[in-house]
Amino acid sequence: MQPTVIVDFSWIYHRAYHTFASLTFPSEGKLIKTGSMYGVIRDLSSLRKRFDKVKVAIEPKKNDKRYELVSEYKAGRKRPDDLYDLYQETIYAASCIPGVSVITSEESGEADDVIYSYIKVQGQEGYYDSWDVFYIFGNDKDLLQIVSEDWLRNRVFFFHLKNDEAVRFEHHIEKSFGVDPEGVLFFRSVVGDSSDNIASVVPRFPRKKLREFAKYETPSEFQNRFRCDSELSKDKHARLLIENYGKWEINYKIMKLQNLPIVEVKAPIGKDSNYFVKKYGMRSLRRFR
Repeated sequence: MQPTVIVDFSWIYHRAYHTFASLTFPSEGKLIKTGSMYGVIRDLSSLRKRFDKVKVAIEPKKNDKRYELVSEYKAGRKRPDDLYDLYQETIYAASCIPGVSVITSEESGEADDVIYSYIKVQGQEGYYDSWDVFYIFGNDKDLLQIVSEDWLRNRVFFFHLKNDEAVRFEHHIEKSFGVDPEGVLFFRSVVGDSSDNIASVVPRFPRKKLREFAKYETPSEFQNRFRCDSELSKDKHARLLIENYGKWEINYKIMKLQNLPIVEVKAPIGKDSNYFVKKYGMRSLRRFR
């Protein structure tokens, strides 16, 4: 059985914008950068030629509740002024590619929440059998927590289109963090994530000690064990985590993926992939459709 490919739209859109930065098209007296749309349509068309089921996950329009926990969440990211000029139209163009469907949620969240919900929540409702696997076309490490449950082990992969390689999440976790899948969120919530402007709970916390603690899986479980385990309560590194528990708990809540109801996005009536290719002069894309 072929895998279901799930594409992180934000990742593929940003990558295409920078990869094909030189592509432009004159419109209304100015040059429009079309590289983002070009790259997205090209890659999705290539994926569709190889796989029967391709889903594209986009960020919900509602503001993510994570910003209520930390106002500076993702504040370090610098975005060009014209980055989102073709964002919505590129979503519509993606939804017009035969065999590709665009999914999102009407609740607040992020694209990785949508991916998580599509795989995990619907899977629990019995839509997938024991042979189904999922290829993720993206690189968000928050998604690694998907395989924290046994029934999803060996079923979720990062897929690299360029070298045709699929890497199991468990392999990526072992190589990057050296912990069991259940402990990856514990580990990452302590060390933070500079790409999302999430600071570490304790700077330069020893990785060996963190791997040892990751077996407790959550901050609350670690705190409970700290209170009743005399040996753990004597550990100076354990005390550092407890002393910074409030900050650690916020990091954990921010990084933890959320369950969201999934909806499909459709292009306006009368629009198809040819419409967008012609509108922005991307004739070379005809061979991909």
